[in-house]
This record gives sequence, structure tokens and C-alpha cells, in this order.
Amino acid sequence: MAKSSTPSTPAPESRYARVKAILGAAAAGSRSDYGGLGQFWNLPLHELREAKIYGVRLIAPAVPTPPCCEAPNLGAGSGLVRGLRGLPPFDGSRFPPLMWGGHRVAEDDIALIADWIGDGCPPGDEGRTPLDISTPELLRAQVMDLGEFPVSNAGAPRYTYRDGEPRQRANLDCLTEPEVDALRDAFRQIYDLNGYAEDRRSYNNQALIHQNHCQHGWERFLPWHRASLYEFEQNLQDFVKDITVPY
Repeated sequence: MAKSSTPSTPAPESRYARVKAILGAAAAGSRSDYGGLGQFWNLPLHELREAKIYGVRLIAPAVPTPPCCEAPNLGAGSGLVRGLRGLPPFDGSRFPPLMWGGHRVAEDDIALIADWIGDGCPPGDEGRTPLDISTPELLRAQVMDLGEFPVSNAGAPRYTYRDGEPRQRANLDCLTEPEVDALRDAFRQIYDLNGYAEDRRSYNNQALIHQNHCQHGWERFLPWHRASLYEFEQNLQDFVKDITVPY
């Protein structure tokens, strides 16, 4: 008697295969050669990682980041994803949105492509399983339980301090553009006080305190500078409430 056979379950399609299928379908048979690349989605993966359209790299390269900083979103910053979303330089100012001569790609499919790039363009995985809990909120709760200030995501508002509460200073390399702008604004404010000699918060007065009273050369060097820096920081906070002097 012949044994019955159970059909094998086909292996799930990899994200890489889905990316190629999405881009191929959106191209819709277009003859655009994308600046000489041709059907770039069918290039070998190692070539796709390095491919450029008129100097714009399709896959953003990974760059080292300081341990305190959140790694940049390689997917969202890649030329391919920006092109599919119609963002500069693919907003019509230099180049039209992708796909050229074909169709626009749905946002859900763009998000899949962005996640695939952000995960390092793996050739054969099926994607990550989403967690059932909100990981950022869990981490925030754990950090607060330790009595520390939460570390914000890039672009998210930082912790709002209460009056008199110690503030956590940040690494200069980790400041967002709005935070750098706020720091510049605070410095401009104390520079503007230089015309008022009686205002001890002016930049000139603070510099003279350091010049005339600095405790170099003996054991009071570190505590004196800590106090001086704290006072300088408080002057800045008179104009920008939650600012700190970065290290």
C-alpha cells in the first residue's frame, strides 16, 4: 500500500524578494534606465548597496554613532525610500518621484522597504516579529524606577525639569538641531548683555570671573570649575529654561 505524502509547506518569502517584487511591479515595464543603473532592484545585493542614481545613493551606508546616541534611521534616509516618498531631491526639484515611468508605491510597502534597509538589507529573512508591548514605554518605566532621567529618542522632546531639580547634561554630538538652536539662542542672549556692565550674567563678566579668580594649580581646581560652570549654566537658563551646557 502506497504511503500518503503530505505536501511540504513553502518557505516564507524573504523581505528581499518582496522588495524586488514591489519595485518591479511599480516599474510596470518602464524603459527608464535610472541614470545607467537599469533595473537596479535586480542588481546583485552587494551592487545595490553601492548603487547611485545621478550621485544619490539608494541605500544609505551605516555610519558609526557614539554609544550615547540613537543610530540614524538608515531606511528613511536612503535615496530609494526618499525617492519612493517623493522627498527631496525626488520631489520634482531635481528628479521626479520613483518609480520613473511607472507607478508610485503604497506607503505600507515603502515602510517594509525602509525597515529592510534599516536592518542592514538582509538577503533571506522574513522580518521581525513585533512585540506585544510598547518597548520604549517599558524602557522608560525601567529607567524611571532606577531614579534616572529617561533618554529621549531623536527628535522627541526632552524631559521637562521642575524648578530646582538637577538637570542631566547631554553629549554635544547627540543634540538635535532644535536643541543646538536653543543653545545658540541662549549664548546670543548673554552676549547681548555685554553692553550692560552691571549685569553679572553677561558673557564678559563670566569670562572675567574665570580670568581673575580661577583656582588653577592646586586641589580646588575641579570643585571651583564645577561651581563656575553651574553658575554659567544658570545664567543661560534665565533665557532658555531647560537648557544645559553639553559636554
